[in-house]
Order: sequence, then C-alpha cells, then structure tokens
Amino acid sequence: MRQIHLLNFVMKSIVIFYFLIICANYNSQIKISYDVERHINGKTFSADGSLNINQKEKKSIFYLSQYKNLLKKGYEVKENGDTIKTITNKSICHDVKGYFHDFNKIKIFLLLYDVVCESKTLINEIIKVPNWSIEQKLNTYKGWNVYTAKAKINGRNWTVLFTKDIKNMENYGPWLFIGLPGLVIFASDDKKMFTYEIKKIQKNAKFIVTQPRYSRISTFEEFVKGAIDSNKKRMIERISKEYKI
Repeated sequence: MRQIHLLNFVMKSIVIFYFLIICANYNSQIKISYDVERHINGKTFSADGSLNINQKEKKSIFYLSQYKNLLKKGYEVKENGDTIKTITNKSICHDVKGYFHDFNKIKIFLLLYDVVCESKTLINEIIKVPNWSIEQKLNTYKGWNVYTAKAKINGRNWTVLFTKDIKNMENYGPWLFIGLPGLVIFASDDKKMFTYEIKKIQKNAKFIVTQPRYSRISTFEEFVKGAIDSNKKRMIERISKEYKI
C-alpha cells in the first residue's frame, strides 16, 4: 500500500513539475496581431499578421494570411506594368506564410508560396538584420512613444515606427523587421504600397514557436526566380486558353 501511495506521489509531482514548466514558458510568450495592407492601382488588399514570440527561448514566428480580398473574388493585379496576380478563387492558396527566427542559432526559416500552394517552399538562411538608421527624436503615434527607423529590405525603402514602452522586445518584429531596440508599431515602404500596423497585444499566450518544415527547400533568390517563372507560365496558359492559341 505504501508503494502505491509513493508511486502516486511521484506521478503527481511529475505532473506538477511539467505544469509549472509549461506555465513558466507561457509567461514568456507574447502574441502580437497586425493589420497588413497592400495598395495597388487604387485597390487595397488586406491580410492578418500574427507575431508569436517566445522570449525565454529567443524565438519568434510571424504568420501572414492570404489577402482576404482575394479569397472572395479573383483579381488581376498589375504592378509597374507586370501582372503579378492572375488567379481564380479555386486556384488561390489559403494557407498562411511563416517567417521563423531563431535568434540563438541566428537562423531564419521562411515558408512561402507564390499565389498557389504548389509553389510552397521552405527557405533556410542565416538571419540578416537590416542596416537600420534610427532617429533619436522621440515622437508619439496613437498613444505610443515611438522612434523612427529606416532601412532597405528586399529592394524597398522602409520607414518603421517602434516603441520601447514594452520591455524585452528587442530584435523581434513582423515580417523581416527585426533587429530594432523595441516593438514595431507601424511600417510602410516609401511608395505606400505596403503597410503594417499593430492591432492587439496578448501576453501569456498559449502557442508553440516551432521551426516550419517542408519538403521543397531553396534559397530566397531561387524562390524569387521560381515565382517569376511561375507567374509567366500562368500568364501564357491564360492567354492561350482565352485566345485558343
């Protein structure tokens, strides 16, 4: 009987131990929601962004949804004269994109796709922190005390507003806005085509920050080239079908 009681005590202790570990882990986790917009030819495309941060493990993942407008109806969107979206409701990918950062191993894993899910690719590279130019003047933006930072990312000039109002938020950021000494509140490129704006902060959130996995792996440059080739192929297929070539 004593052995049974001892076994029950040990099992109970193990359960409590793991429960405390899980609670401590959740206490270091923050979920930050963003509104993401893309503006092309007078149209506004809206998406949801979610930055999940585990401060204890120094890891984060930013999930970016498909543009919600595209889920309702098909669009042909042109940017600088080049068709970049030629889709139908049936062909568009509904999955989220993932931007995973491991600041301990200085690794970044991006799970991206080009419109259609068949193009989904895992990109594995070393973290490249943007070369930020930070203004020391303190301003206010929608109740936040913010500083302004500027950098060139993926060929675009970006202006970012970040705050130090929340502690221990250094380095983390939505999309590729990492390496700043505070939390990103707002971001926009110089052509006002893309905007990111903070919407909600949830502390002690329950989630698991884990590295995304996928069978197709490439570099970012290879992915971009594949995306361009894929768009051209879809354009040719659509023209051939429309004009019966």
